[in-house]
Amino acid sequence: MVVIDQTGFRNRHGRLLSNLNTKFDEGVLKTLVQFYDPRYHCFTFPDYQLVPTLEEYSYLMGRPVLEEIPFSGLKETLSASAIAKALDLKTSEIAASITPKAKIQGLTSKFLLSKAYTYASSN
Repeated sequence: MVVIDQTGFRNRHGRLLSNLNTKFDEGVLKTLVQFYDPRYHCFTFPDYQLVPTLEEYSYLMGRPVLEEIPFSGLKETLSASAIAKALDLKTSEIAASITPKAKIQGLTSKFLLSKAYTYASSN
C-alpha cells in the first residue's frame, strides 16, 4: 500500500500508518484470522472473547483517552438497594462493596466474580 500524503494520513488517522511496517509472524496472524468475529469486532475463542481495550485503540489512533465518566445510558446512579434487588444480594453487602474508580461508583470485578463462583457452586 502506498500513501502519498503521509502527513495528512497521520493527521487524520493517528499511528495507523506505522502499523503497516510492523513485523509479524504470518502463522500467528493466520491463526488469529480464523477466530476473528467481524460481527462483534473481536476474537472469539471457545472460553472467552479477546477485544482491544479503549486504551489500546487510543494508542493506535494517537488520540488521548479523556478523564471523563463514560456514557452508561443511565440518567442517574443506581442505589445499592436497586443493585441488591437485581443481583438477589443483601443491600448492606452491596453498599459495603461499592468502590469509586475514575469518578464512578461501582462493584469491582473481584467482588462480582466471587459472587458468580459462589452462585455457580451452589447450583
